[in-house]
Amino acid sequence: MFNINELLNKVRGLRNSEAALRLIVQKAVKEQTGLEVTDEQVQIKGSQLSFKKISSSAKNEIFMKKGRVIEAVNTALSKEKIKEVVFY
Repeated sequence: MFNINELLNKVRGLRNSEAALRLIVQKAVKEQTGLEVTDEQVQIKGSQLSFKKISSSAKNEIFMKKGRVIEAVNTALSKEKIKEVVFY
């Protein structure tokens, strides 16, 4: 029999893991570039990390240090999840 509580717990777990991943990205960006990005500016889809609605200077700074940001995030996750950084 299908249990709705199990489904809801899985969805909550996914949402919490997404929020945790965003916090890891925010911390990595802060450590590597000195910039602070908000939770709304960070989006993760598959192996792609994207930033939206950030200034041109912030884009340039993150782009120049994207290798270090990716490495910091993957090190914090103990696996290679992020492979690419894009801007919208």
